[in-house]
Amino acid sequence: MKPSPLNEQLEECLFGGKAASLAAATRAHLPVPAGVALPIGFVDAVAAGDAEARHQLAAIFRTLGAPLVARSSAVGEDSKEATFAGQYVTRLNLRSEPQLIDAVLAISDSARSPSALAYRERLRLPREPKMGVVIQHLVDADTAGVLFSRNPINGSEELVIEAAWGLGESVVAGLLTPDRFRLKPDGAVVERNAGFALTTISSPPCTHSCSAATRSSPVATTSSGPSPATGSTYCSGERSQQSQTQPLLLPIAKAPDKGRSRLQ
Repeated sequence: MKPSPLNEQLEECLFGGKAASLAAATRAHLPVPAGVALPIGFVDAVAAGDAEARHQLAAIFRTLGAPLVARSSAVGEDSKEATFAGQYVTRLNLRSEPQLIDAVLAISDSARSPSALAYRERLRLPREPKMGVVIQHLVDADTAGVLFSRNPINGSEELVIEAAWGLGESVVAGLLTPDRFRLKPDGAVVERNAGFALTTISSPPCTHSCSAATRSSPVATTSSGPSPATGSTYCSGERSQQSQTQPLLLPIAKAPDKGRSRLQ
């Protein structure tokens, strides 16, 4: 099968659960960033080195334009029995055709990582995963997060929002303690708790040319000033083409006051 735009009806068995859900949201006129869904067979062809599939993927990049995000969309990725949150790769800030191809390869490989296969075995799921990919415009968000339509802890009928400054990757990857809001169905705020973070993730355009050796560790703001911290890599001003696929980690001191409400 060929890639399909997200405004079409997509079957989960062919495109994966995330693609099917995003397509349904798009058809319901929700504000979903424009994009394309890659079916499982197409992703397998790209992973196998098929020249025609990679040519089509490059054409998708030229049509959508940078920056893009590539997201996993596996069959059975999230269900009542299983959730693969954190198991599969997401690639942000894709700005070239080679980066998009590499992102699809990384997502395909992540479906067969030791942890993903062990989780499948534990739940007695079919060992061979079926991985689709969703490619969308990257929203350069000031704040982002996750909204639950029901309280995920007790199931009560209220909205729960967990959010942080920058892109939502910092929230879903567990890189910080997000701000947390509980709201009634009518939007009235029941509770708000400020989170805590040393870093925030953003996606500024790259205007430099450098080698991967210039990449640094994240910077943690301390009482004595910035100091190196362990974790994901980022670039301290000069990023190589390879590092453009990685999010940029910035000191929280460069973000607005972390105690300020994300909801105005």
